[in-house]
Amino acid sequence: MIDILLKPYNLSLLIGLLAAIGYKIRYFHEKESVQWTIIGLLLFVVCFEFYAYHLFSQKKSTLILYNICMVCLETLILFVYFRQISTSILLKRYTIVFPIVFLLFVLLNHFLWQSFLTSYQSYSFFVAAIGICLFCCLYFWEIIRYNRFIDQPLYSVPHFWNIALLLAFFSAAFLFSLSVTKIQFLIFEQHRFLGDLLTILNQILAGLLYLTLGFSFWIPKVVGPKSQIKIT
Repeated sequence: MIDILLKPYNLSLLIGLLAAIGYKIRYFHEKESVQWTIIGLLLFVVCFEFYAYHLFSQKKSTLILYNICMVCLETLILFVYFRQISTSILLKRYTIVFPIVFLLFVLLNHFLWQSFLTSYQSYSFFVAAIGICLFCCLYFWEIIRYNRFIDQPLYSVPHFWNIALLLAFFSAAFLFSLSVTKIQFLIFEQHRFLGDLLTILNQILAGLLYLTLGFSFWIPKVVGPKSQIKIT
């Protein structure tokens, strides 16, 4: 059990979760429902990952668990978070329409290409990564287009850090899912090292993502000018 906890990825998950819980305890008076969503997401991922390690240690398949938790549920939780931070009609509509389209694609993928019970749904994860990256780009576009947060530095906005890391992680995950789908230009033997490189990059970015989610609300308290801090 200790060796599992000491793995960098798992350690970053736990530290991120503890940081998010610590912030909520310290600043409980801040009535931000999005903070609970972040805590819920981190707790969900921690439970899912440790249960996956338990199944793996028992030599049991984790396929269905990954399809349900990582591909589907984590994507839906992220879109709950996206809806909470959306400030425009466009983004709010997107956070409703895309999850519906995504779930329909998951069903289509299950019946036509990758059975939920026998295959890792890499096509579905590929679509989820596209949808999340698109939201992140739209979020940044609206910040620039409408001069949002003009009265405060971006580094003092928690969601700026979260969206930036989500974009970085799912951009890499997008490429990683391509390698899993066995697209021909990525599976030639001479390019096999690319798959290993993407796996390492994916784990590093995942660890940074969960650390950032956990510490995002602490950042303005540490580096943001007090007169400019305004968490939205």
